[in-house]
Parts: sequence; structure tokens; C-alpha cells
Amino acid sequence: MRFYLASESDTLALADQISTLLQPGDTVLLKGDLGTGKSVFVRRAARGLGVKGPMPSPTFTLMQCYKGKMPLCHFDLYRLEDAEEFFEAGLDEPLGRDLCFIEWPMDEVDIPAPWIQLELAHMNGPTERSLEVQWNGLTEQRARKLREMLRAWEM
Repeated sequence: MRFYLASESDTLALADQISTLLQPGDTVLLKGDLGTGKSVFVRRAARGLGVKGPMPSPTFTLMQCYKGKMPLCHFDLYRLEDAEEFFEAGLDEPLGRDLCFIEWPMDEVDIPAPWIQLELAHMNGPTERSLEVQWNGLTEQRARKLREMLRAWEM
């Protein structure tokens, strides 16, 4: 499903909406080029889930975990060469247990369901983004709620 985000405020509103749907064990996969709003999305969703304090990008630490309404881990896998590095670092431990946001996910890492994938891409203007959304393993009720949320950004 494809959607249109006209500005950063649309990205923030999307994060606000989706954060209400998330549960422990869920994974949100964020794909897209540099500067498409992946970290902006994660920080806003985390705030909606009760995370307080600074949230630096985990670019160099690979993973940062936080306490909010539920345990939440934010991954940035941009610097990893392959899935072997992911597993050697023990980064797979929170998957399927905690709420995980993974920027730059690796196709070689099998993500347990339920997951939601958001792929952001630059468009014409400096803040315009296209958004492609996929999911797997959501209950029918949660999938229906997600589809309803996304209607605001239909192309």
C-alpha cells in the first residue's frame, strides 16, 4: 500500500497513530535513504509510548533500549556488513520480546511476526515523502485499525 506524506508533521502524525497500535514483541522495520525521516518517526513513536529523555541515534552503538509503557529497542543497522555481525553482537535477543524499531533492516535476518514495514522515499519537495507499508502477523483487528489509520495519507 502506498501513501503520501507532505511534510515532517505528517511523519510525526503517522508515528503518533501507529504508536497506539504497537505491543511488546512487535517490530517496526524502517527502510529508506538517508534523511527520509526514519529516526524522526522512531523518536516520535517512542515519545507516544512514554519514553523520556534524550534519544541519540544508535548509529554507532547499533541498539539503544528504553523503558516506557513497554520495553523498547531502537536499532540502526546501517554500519553492519552482514547478518553475522547482527547475531554476533546479540542484537537478536529483544526480537519477538520487546517492541523493536529497526532502521536499515537486513533481509538476511528473519524477523518474527508481527511486524510492520515502512519504506520512506524522497519525492519532489524537500519534505515530501512517499510511504509504502507492509505488515505480517497482525491480528485482523489490528490490521483493520492500521488500514483505517493510513487512510489519511492515501495517494
